[in-house]
Amino acid sequence: MFLAPYDSDAHLLLGRIYLRTGRQQDAVEALTIAVWSDPANAEAKQLLDRLR
Repeated sequence: MFLAPYDSDAHLLLGRIYLRTGRQQDAVEALTIAVWSDPANAEAKQLLDRLR
């Protein structure tokens, strides 16, 4: 995350990890950055829509 702070796939993975550990607000933040970094990331959009 330090070397590529706007890597959409890294934030998607982080969001999925947060969801598995029950940290929903952190997951929303990570997935929001994933979508912001790459608007074509359909998986991140789908997960974020499910949480909102």
